[in-house]
Amino acid sequence: MKKLLTERFQELAGIKPLYQMEEAPGEDLELKSLAKKFIPIIKKYGMGIEYVTDSSKFEIKPSSPSSAPAQLLTKDGTLTVAVYWLSLDREREAGKVKAGKMYQDLMALVPKEDFDSRSPSEMNQYGYYLIEFRKK
Repeated sequence: MKKLLTERFQELAGIKPLYQMEEAPGEDLELKSLAKKFIPIIKKYGMGIEYVTDSSKFEIKPSSPSSAPAQLLTKDGTLTVAVYWLSLDREREAGKVKAGKMYQDLMALVPKEDFDSRSPSEMNQYGYYLIEFRKK
């Protein structure tokens, strides 16, 4: 695994790192590769894509709901895909149908023997449909 420049300088200076990486080698690379496969599917539904660094973005309503991009988060061995319902369609039921179709399209790309997935059937309280993927 590549080390960050800061970590390498700390190591050379004999300073203990402030944190330890807990992930398995290559685990995030496989999740990021899976995320890249999802991009054409998300764009097919007319949505932009935003890579985020923490899940707090899924816990607030977007400032411009009808054009909110799909959000991808790779953290702690999990890839999360978050889609705001109003970005799919102005009507709640139509958005739910499109979210279901997008879910099926995304799941068709996932190697079932390599990844587990979890997805609530309803959106969260902030209006996001979430799908989580974890390496088996």
